[in-house]
Amino acid sequence: MSGRSKMILAAAALLLVAVSVVGTLFAVRTFGGSSAGALGELFGVISEHALHDVSEEELYLSARGTVAGLNDDYAAYYTAEEYEKNTESKSGHYEGVGITISYDEAQGYVIVLVTEDGPASRAGIAVGDVILAVNGTAVSPEEGKDPASLIGALGEEEFEMELRRGGETYTVRLQCEEIVTHRVQYELLEDGIAYISISAFYADAQGEFAEAIEQAQADGARALVLDLRGNLGGYLDQMMGVADC
Repeated sequence: MSGRSKMILAAAALLLVAVSVVGTLFAVRTFGGSSAGALGELFGVISEHALHDVSEEELYLSARGTVAGLNDDYAAYYTAEEYEKNTESKSGHYEGVGITISYDEAQGYVIVLVTEDGPASRAGIAVGDVILAVNGTAVSPEEGKDPASLIGALGEEEFEMELRRGGETYTVRLQCEEIVTHRVQYELLEDGIAYISISAFYADAQGEFAEAIEQAQADGARALVLDLRGNLGGYLDQMMGVADC
């Protein structure tokens, strides 16, 4: 290598070091204020100086990582569209395949509830199965590719879902349809024992429970078994309403 080439390389290296130092000093100076202000300024710096183009939506989706850092199973970040779909699914009437999903760091997206006679139920999907991909797109919480969003984006289009059960994977074909969920199930067992299960305190769980109690009384039930195993939780007003029945 010639002496001139070595000089050019050395100058380039010094320039990179200078840019790095200036960038570091800039970051330290910029983020010396409040945490909220620093976060906003950080987004601004990234938007202006990032090597690759980054949209505002992508930046705000990164807030998922901030919420995940709380290590709180009951805290989650939703976009407006995701929140709307989440609220719709809890109303008891929605377009989907009839599954309720929970995210577990060790396993991934686990199915915790399958609606009876829904598309998922008819396809043989069971509680405990883990969703791996939707139409060939691997699910990923870091990239905002959760099963509900991927399925919702397909509309009425038929699609494939890859799942894992135990140590084996399998694939099913599904299509969204109107799903009606009943959170309360009633059955009169032998010896006049009324059995009532509540899968979640969403939608009109209070009203459905009151109807189940009335039916149990009309059937002459002498005892009641209330099954809350696998209950997904829900809204406080619905829980209080059930307790008041």
